[in-house]
Amino acid sequence: DFEKAAVIRDKEKEIKEKYEAAKKAWTEKSGGESLAVTKEDTDTIYDIVDASFERAARMVCVNLGAIMVHTGTGKDAARPVCVSAEGTTFYKSVLFRPKLDRYVKEYLNEKLGIYCEFVKAEDATLIGSAVAGLLN
Repeated sequence: DFEKAAVIRDKEKEIKEKYEAAKKAWTEKSGGESLAVTKEDTDTIYDIVDASFERAARMVCVNLGAIMVHTGTGKDAARPVCVSAEGTTFYKSVLFRPKLDRYVKEYLNEKLGIYCEFVKAEDATLIGSAVAGLLN
């Protein structure tokens, strides 16, 4: 089927782009030297990192879902639960956020019928700690 072949081709292109972006990031973080010696090393590192982000995304989704089900919130798509998120892993990782968004859509939205929205909070932990310190 022509449409399925186009979808597969697009997905393969997307995976290759993510792979190249991750490889570039690893190289830049190591001062210009690749963290891997061979392509097999690169593939292994990528697989480990990808699996770690996959698991992290699943766990975040499960925890958000558990909280929302327990509190009875997020049942209306027009009034989703607001999730304050910060950090480079959440906002800059080419691997983590798409996985989390997929799990939220597939599991929370479609299976459980609950909804959340992620909002960016700059230095929320720092500000919250300062406020707590001032109040105690």
